Amino acid sequence: MKRIIYILFTLFPLLCYGQGDARIRYYNALELSNNGDYHGALEEYNQIILANPTFTNAYEQRARVRMMLHQYDAAIHDHNKALELNAEYANGYIKYAPLKSLAEDHKGFVYAYNETRVNTPSKNQRISEINEILDTLIAYNSFDTSAYLDRAFVKYTNGDLVGAEKDILIALEIDSLHTYAFYLLGSIYESQNKLESALTNYTKMITIDNSFYLHYYKRAIVYKKLKNYEAALTDLHLAETLNPSNHLIFYNRSVIFITLNEWESALKDLNKSIEFNNRFADAYFNRAYVKKQFADYKGALEDYNKAAILNPDDPMVYNNRANIYVQNGEYRLAREGYDIALSIDPHLSHIYVNRGVSSILSGNMEAACSDFKIAADLGNMKALNKQILYCY
Repeated sequence: MKRIIYILFTLFPLLCYGQGDARIRYYNALELSNNGDYHGALEEYNQIILANPTFTNAYEQRARVRMMLHQYDAAIHDHNKALELNAEYANGYIKYAPLKSLAEDHKGFVYAYNETRVNTPSKNQRISEINEILDTLIAYNSFDTSAYLDRAFVKYTNGDLVGAEKDILIALEIDSLHTYAFYLLGSIYESQNKLESALTNYTKMITIDNSFYLHYYKRAIVYKKLKNYEAALTDLHLAETLNPSNHLIFYNRSVIFITLNEWESALKDLNKSIEFNNRFADAYFNRAYVKKQFADYKGALEDYNKAAILNPDDPMVYNNRANIYVQNGEYRLAREGYDIALSIDPHLSHIYVNRGVSSILSGNMEAACSDFKIAADLGNMKALNKQILYCY
């Protein structure tokens, strides 16, 4: 059973809020972008800018999304618009940045940062360039909390947790009520499995601002890890109240209900998660699992098929779907599914066991014993027992 926890990061904290609805949309767009849904984020930024055409950050973030979608001309236009709207900050940024002109260079900050993830040979160079920009900004203005937090983000995502924490603490000395600082600090502690410390920082976020759903969502995830399911469900309910259309809230709540064997509630939340994001493979995967509990094998197969389309590199989708085929007596389809799963990851010993059982049921003892041996050699004790039972 999958257990997925999402850690959502933004490169830039919100510098200006605008109206309440714009603020919620802005954070939602950041969340969509952080989860790779650039088209969804683009639509959110379009709506924000339509309602508030002077919202500088919306233009800047839309430029970053457009860069990820390779819409470079549109990205440059948005970046120039952001510079036009906030000329004082922009002039200082361009003047002191080592890159010649961010208004003319579509790579910009986020593009350069993302290159570190997809272009390994240039990783150190890119990180160096990014840190040089941020170091220059901090030298120019030692009270720039955004620069400290941006630099903390880069350090954190590249494994320098000590350096990241140091920058966050400096930012908090400048602004002790900066929720994004507590957000990042909590995320660092959460990644280190220092869950009580993470909980403390996420609670501080809520104390400062109890009107933003993401604060409750993040704390709920930590409560879930601590197995305090009652507190986690309470926070997820509050998050839903503040943002009733976020698919991750429903998805993570469904995971708790699955853990508690509350299948009806889990199914209801998974339906909601898919309603708000019908391209979220893990929701289909988990809903298929829940449907099996209701003996809805046809519905489970449909959801596994959808999950396979959306996430074709997940071996467990094919394994679980094959298990249903075995239950239905469709051994050829089952073997095909196990074969695909093992072609993706040939080290999953339990899938060899499953394929071996399927071979026994279809009358192919030789194939079954071969699979049990492979699984046993991988350290699977269940396979060793089946070898003794069926193959000697």
